[in-house]
Order: sequence, then C-alpha cells, then structure tokens
Amino acid sequence: MLREGGESIGPGQDALICEEIAASWARCEGQHRLARDAARPILRLQASEIAPRLERITERTGGRQGFFGQLASVTSDGKRCLVVTDAEGVLVRLETAGMGMGAEDWNGIALGSCWDERVAGTNGVSMALRAGRAVTVGGADHFYARLKPFACTGAPILDAKGALVGSVSLVTFDRGNAAEHQFARQFLETAAECIQRRLFEQQFAESMLITLSSGAGGQPLSGGGLIAVDAAGIILGATSAVERMMAGRASGPLKGQPFQAVFDMESEALARVPERVLSMPMARGATMTVSARLPKEASPRAHVARPLAAPRRRLPPRCATWRRAAKSWWPGAPRQGCSFAPARHSSSKAKPAPASRPCSRR
Repeated sequence: MLREGGESIGPGQDALICEEIAASWARCEGQHRLARDAARPILRLQASEIAPRLERITERTGGRQGFFGQLASVTSDGKRCLVVTDAEGVLVRLETAGMGMGAEDWNGIALGSCWDERVAGTNGVSMALRAGRAVTVGGADHFYARLKPFACTGAPILDAKGALVGSVSLVTFDRGNAAEHQFARQFLETAAECIQRRLFEQQFAESMLITLSSGAGGQPLSGGGLIAVDAAGIILGATSAVERMMAGRASGPLKGQPFQAVFDMESEALARVPERVLSMPMARGATMTVSARLPKEASPRAHVARPLAAPRRRLPPRCATWRRAAKSWWPGAPRQGCSFAPARHSSSKAKPAPASRPCSRR
C-alpha cells in the first residue's frame, strides 16, 4: 500500500494498520499542514505543566503501586525506553536503563513532549490512542523524517469503565525486525490489560466477577477478561479483553444486557459453584472458558464487650429462703440484701443466722 506521495508503507504491517497509517499521512498533509522535513517538529511542555498531568494518570491507574516501574525492566539493555503519556499524548513519564523514573530524555525522546498527531504527525502513541489497540509505527512509517530512525509501539490504557486514560509505549531503534515489533505489541497489550483488570476488580469488588478466556483448538487460552454481574444477572461492565473476544457475537454494548442472553447460560449456575470452569464452543473450532468469583463478603462486625453487671451480694441460705417466701405476702420485700439485719449481712464474711430461727429485728 502507498502513502500520499507514492511511498510504500513499511513491511510486516497488516492491511488494517496499513490503511490507518495511510489515512494518518493524508491528515498530516491535508488537515494539519505539517512539513515532513521540519527541523524541530515535536512540541515540548514545561515541567510545571507535566506534574499535574502525571499526578492525574498516576491516580487513575494506581501507578503508586510501582506497576510502571516493573514494566521498565524490559529496558534494562539500554536499547529502548518506556514512555507513559496521558490521553492527550503528552509524555509524563520516561524510564530506561540507568536513568529510572527521573529520566528526561532518551535520544531526543523527551519528558513533556507532545505526540498528538496534529503536531507530531504519524507516530505510535497517537495511532494507539486513536485506534484503541496496540500499534507499531516503524521508522519509515513516521510522518516526520527526523523520527525515521525509531520504531514506536504504543498501547492505550483504559480505566475500569473503558474510558481512555493514556498510553504506554516502547521506543527503540528500528531494525526492521517484525518479530521484535510483535513482541512489543503483545507485551504492552498484556500490561494495559493488567492495569484495567486491577482497576476493574477494585471498581466492582461487591459484584460477582466472571472471567472469560478464549483459545483455538490445541492452543493455550488467552484473554483473561472480566465481566461484572449484579444479583439479577445484568452485566454491569466488561474489560476491553472481553469486548474484543465478543466482537461479532454480542449485539451492541455488553453493559445492561442480561448475562444469559449473551452467553446462553445463567450467571446463577456459576454462582452456585464458585471457581467452577465451564467451556463454550465458538466459531472456527475455538473455545471459551467461563468461571465466576463471588463478591467479597462484608467484614464481620466488631464484637463490643458489654460492661459486667455489678456483683450481687449473697445472702445466707436461711435469709434468702425467707425473702422468697415474704414476696408472696409482702409486695415491698427488698430484692437484694436483708432489711432486717443489714449489719449482720453487710459483708460476705458475715455469719449466717442460727438455723433454728430467722433473722429478727434488733
């Protein structure tokens, strides 16, 4: 396939990506009026503008748990860098070997740079944000000539409700290695799905979560998408992995539809046997597995100890017997103690009255 101007799109790209890259080039030339040979094509924001953007994406993705730092391990050889952008394509975090989170530049890829197509032309970040999936833009596929040495693979980051949060990308020198590009896409897709899955579990912690995985005959399962279902069996939400697996199978968005109508099984059947795995046949010999996880139970109420009742003073056996008998003819009989001989029974060491006669007045 040819871009505007008769140049061919880099090898190893599927037909859909080729069409999207060609369309991006057409927009860059026709709508954005960009010049391919611009000397300094990338706009860069100031540090004061970067900090609030980084704070927002960190809060929305749970980045304080060190997830992006773990992803940066793939840059340990120093031949690539990991970049995180917000939904507008502004680079808010850059990590590479030996530089860590404080890195500000890797071979001209700088913190605060804006990768929106309208100013940065065709690139991996803008393509991933626009397409909603992992995309690789090779060296010659970049609109600006100064970006030709690089290959950029980007993947969108979505929150629990599927809203766009930003992107995570790997940038390296382009060697035309299709296998390396494929690895980068799979790596970033998995990372983005893990972020959304964790956010989804937090968002719907009080709902039943159903896990879906799919695979062709004889192939390992993949996907690991999540669906949240309420007590009535209505779908509350689904991760992007589920939406991708159900493309062409479900009519319209999954949210709001009965689980049984979409999957031809009752969610209650899964709830009766938690962690039970069921298999469903799909088109072209593929199989989908379904399992359920019940919502977290409410935390048990803390036991509050009641104050102990004041100890009751014991009466000698003879006086206790007399008091019970007196209640039948004396409504005002004392409930505790002995009103006739208080001094005698004021302590537990008091001696009982003689057995031959009850307590008498003094």
